[in-house]
Amino acid sequence: MRHLGTTPMPDDTDEELGPSERIAVLIRHDFLIDDLEALIAAGRAAYLRMRPDDIESVESDVQTADDAVYEIMHASCEDTILEGVPGIRPTASIQTTRDVSEPLDFDDPFAVY
Repeated sequence: MRHLGTTPMPDDTDEELGPSERIAVLIRHDFLIDDLEALIAAGRAAYLRMRPDDIESVESDVQTADDAVYEIMHASCEDTILEGVPGIRPTASIQTTRDVSEPLDFDDPFAVY
């Protein structure tokens, strides 16, 4: 599993409104890999969009489905970017929300309190 990054948000206490309620949005998408070569090619193209001068490293840095998906999502900065990616097709998806009492823990980002 690769971590795409975390973005610290500003303090959730607004001077005018007071403390805010907190909610977590958890999203999971499952895919079947129909064409690994097409997926890796898409991942390499995304890699080169982010690092156009790194042509020599693209083949060694993007070798697996995990590498390819990481690069596609990293280049897009969106969670829905995998729609329409060659070589994979969605099989299931779920989105759920929960009230949470604690802010995101960057050491354990998948913990839900």
